[in-house]
Amino acid sequence: MSNARELLNRVKENIQTLLGQFRQLKQEKQMLEDKLQNSYIEKDKLNEQLNTLRQELEKQQLQISELNHRLEVLKKAESLTAEADMRSAQVKTKINELVKEIEKCIALLSHNK
Repeated sequence: MSNARELLNRVKENIQTLLGQFRQLKQEKQMLEDKLQNSYIEKDKLNEQLNTLRQELEKQQLQISELNHRLEVLKKAESLTAEADMRSAQVKTKINELVKEIEKCIALLSHNK
């Protein structure tokens, strides 16, 4: 009978040990599930940030493209202005030359009278 009692006590101890381990594993499982849930939440937040940053990047790339276009237009305008200034200077020089020629002609005509 004492063997049966000892065996019963060992079975009870084993059951208590297994129940303790089960409770511990259940707590660990819950902690891991909570961590997993928090990871999903964090992932969603990071995805939102990523999308926001991508949108900002697209806007900035569009701005850069627009600014590059404006720069090209300004360069062309500056080039045309420089050409116009050069032409204007050439026209002034030509006019001055013609005025001198006319003055010479007038002087010759005045001298011949």
